[in-house]
Amino acid sequence: LQVAAGLDTPAQSATRFLDSLHAQYARGAEFVLAADIGSLVERHQAEKAAAGLAADPFSDLMGAVGLDGVDQFLVTAGHADGGSATLSFSDARSGMAAWLAEPGPMGSLDFVRPEATFVAAALFHDPKLLLTDLIPRLRSTDFSAELARFREETGVDLIEDIAGPMGGEFALAVDGPLLPQPSWKLILEVYDQARLDAAIAQLVSRAAEWETDRAARYGIPAREFSIAQQEAAAGRFTRLVLGGMEVHLAYRDGYLVACPSRALLDAALQAREAGSLAESAKLA
Repeated sequence: LQVAAGLDTPAQSATRFLDSLHAQYARGAEFVLAADIGSLVERHQAEKAAAGLAADPFSDLMGAVGLDGVDQFLVTAGHADGGSATLSFSDARSGMAAWLAEPGPMGSLDFVRPEATFVAAALFHDPKLLLTDLIPRLRSTDFSAELARFREETGVDLIEDIAGPMGGEFALAVDGPLLPQPSWKLILEVYDQARLDAAIAQLVSRAAEWETDRAARYGIPAREFSIAQQEAAAGRFTRLVLGGMEVHLAYRDGYLVACPSRALLDAALQAREAGSLAESAKLA
């Protein structure tokens, strides 16, 4: 309330920010964290112009990620408030900020249990277009040359063979114990399963060749890089061994579900029948 009282005679640029705080207080709040990012960016731009600077790393970064149009950031929480975070824009989103698609149903959450410790999920526009858009934004890292070198050395095109088969939805969750092995699960929307499978198999094969060469060069045992598939009544399962790590995969209804063990993968696939996060009252 003291902050709001101090802004009762705000500068014009802070009026919308103050209005949003008053609206939040009117709805009721136990904890509020708010930032008028738009005013900070405007102030920086004015200082840059006054100093006669045409460009600077901060402005370049903000423009690349699409945060030059950010208006406000608001976080609320409390006993009666499940908690929310809102990042608003003063105009149409651009850059990386424009990669997010409009809100919509998220089938990936069907594979996550309501008891999950951590969940991050998002809807993006075409991943292939996003990666293509990213390349010119990474001018200083010569990302295009790195992509070409990766394609030459592996036989896999990251844009066409990895991003191309993907849909715009993904979810990452920690759904189970953290020790001795974190119970993570990754869910990706996939439109072209055959192409993505071929790319994964090619990458594992090349990794195995490189590991064999490395082991022979240094006279040490080679770590295992392999891929194996198993047909079961519930469908096809894939087991990847990547050095000292295992990844278990399965495709279900247009989604690729990946977990560090077969038991966790089975639990993820059964979540839809047993009651998933998407159906939980926690999301209401």
